[in-house]
Amino acid sequence: MLLPRAKAGARPVVLSQDAWKILQRQLEGHDKAWVFPSPDGAPYSRLHVSRVFRKAARGAGLKDFHFHDLRHHGATMALNAGFTAPIVMALGGWKTEKMMRRYAAVTDQTLRAAAEAISVARDMIDPALAARLRAGVSR
Repeated sequence: MLLPRAKAGARPVVLSQDAWKILQRQLEGHDKAWVFPSPDGAPYSRLHVSRVFRKAARGAGLKDFHFHDLRHHGATMALNAGFTAPIVMALGGWKTEKMMRRYAAVTDQTLRAAAEAISVARDMIDPALAARLRAGVSR
């Protein structure tokens, strides 16, 4: 899919099969140029989308959650699922890792998993050292 009016110019966007199915179903339901057209066929305004999204988010019990937060959440999910920075950057359309890092955050759960992996690796490399450390003996 091509985003014709992205901030840095038109750019392709890769979507999941589920997302494609949703868009296809929506497009099959009308003959307008927009995926989600207003009753007169024009696009909805940003204000309208924000208002409707805010009402839905509050209805779901989410406070202080904005439409743009979905972009942060998607980037964070991809990064914590183990996808590399270049992949996350491509998904979000960011040109620099610095910009991608403003959107994606490493979660505590991912950090704990990394710490556990290091601990397991240490135990496999030097079982004697691991036993001493567990016993509280440093040498």
